[in-house]
Amino acid sequence: MIIPEEPYLGFAAFCHIAGAFCLIPALLHTRTPQGTIAWLISLLAFPYIAVPFYLILGRRRFSGYVETRRRQTDPESAWGELTDKITNCMVPYAVQSSDTAGKIMHTLSNIVRLPVCRGNSCRLLIDAANAFPRIYDAIKNAEHYILIEFFIIKNDSVGQNLKDLLIERARAGIRIYMLYDEIGSHKLPPVTFPPCGKQE
Repeated sequence: MIIPEEPYLGFAAFCHIAGAFCLIPALLHTRTPQGTIAWLISLLAFPYIAVPFYLILGRRRFSGYVETRRRQTDPESAWGELTDKITNCMVPYAVQSSDTAGKIMHTLSNIVRLPVCRGNSCRLLIDAANAFPRIYDAIKNAEHYILIEFFIIKNDSVGQNLKDLLIERARAGIRIYMLYDEIGSHKLPPVTFPPCGKQE
């Protein structure tokens, strides 16, 4: 039995047209340049797969991010007032320098509406072999609180080590504030990092 090609051609045309229509919101509303490029390539090359994913995971899912950020930078909103209060408290500790590094910090401060303060340091860690031992050391040496952020956390040996170490520090009275991406860590069991005060 020979199946006519016309229905498949019509379906293919429909998918490519739908992909073309999704290009405009992908260009205008995707949060990062990397995300924009990824969506454009996918929508043009693989519209059969990319269009359904874009409709589910596209800009509408993250529209609150933009709205929240706008409220934070609006001086007339409650978030804007809070941002201004925090900024004013940090101004006396802001880095004051006229060299190139100081100008870069001043530009960054204007972008995020928060000053770059003295008393901080950073270290570039190239790969996991260098990064995780130092991350673990920093967690072990924390005296008051820990701020930790990851895009992807897996339920593997690294994730378990991180979990055990954070729980140990929490039991020692250290406050822990952890942020990780819901989609990037979608395979992580929800009870891996329980809320503060609920860990047995």
